[in-house]
Amino acid sequence: MPDSSQAAFESSDYVAQYEAWYATPFGRLADALERRMLDELLAPLAPPARVLEVGCGTAHFGLALARSGWRVVGCDPAHAMLRAAAPRVPPLQGLVQADGLRLPFADSAFDAAVLVAVLEFVRDPVALLVEARRVARDRVVVLTVDRHSYLALRRRLSGRRGHPVFAAARYHTRRELIALAEAAGARVLALRAGLVLPPLLAGRLAGLELQLARLAPPGAGVVALALSGGGADAAPRTAPPSGRASTS
Repeated sequence: MPDSSQAAFESSDYVAQYEAWYATPFGRLADALERRMLDELLAPLAPPARVLEVGCGTAHFGLALARSGWRVVGCDPAHAMLRAAAPRVPPLQGLVQADGLRLPFADSAFDAAVLVAVLEFVRDPVALLVEARRVARDRVVVLTVDRHSYLALRRRLSGRRGHPVFAAARYHTRRELIALAEAAGARVLALRAGLVLPPLLAGRLAGLELQLARLAPPGAGVVALALSGGGADAAPRTAPPSGRASTS
């Protein structure tokens, strides 16, 4: 998460809003779609593989993965988010306060890294992906809002009206996301997309939305990418840098 929005993520009010959003009709649908995309893109691995959730926030998605048998560690720079996530350990294996641009873990310490709604909130997305690939042996799964979507437009308008988090977001197109992945040295292994209908309709027409999401059409609100991890092609090191700990 970027320095410019850090204060918002430290706000107890925003933490409460973040969790409450998932109880709305659109929030429930978005949650179901995003969990499905995570499951599909992590499917080549299998529980109890090790997963790091980078920018975990309240560990909403990490908790879902942990309950499915994955060994999940969450990290986030925001104290308030981690305090909200703390009751979710266990089933999460642990929580670490850390900047995603400098993760305190050894190379290939995890089988996969997951980034949900994180890429749009960092000052250097390529560096974030490089660091995520470094600690993820097999793959990195990224879920982010597509700039060419109704959802991004709605959030940009909220940002212009003063929303403290959306004002700091920088959204990317699918083409830009693929370019960022390639700049980080990754191959795109798979792509999914969802949230095609505007929010006011999607929550009411959930069945149609779920069908449309399987087509991954252009203009979908959320794009999910599975990227190759750094385990096979990372530069060899004789020892992890100082301050980086193994999870084994």
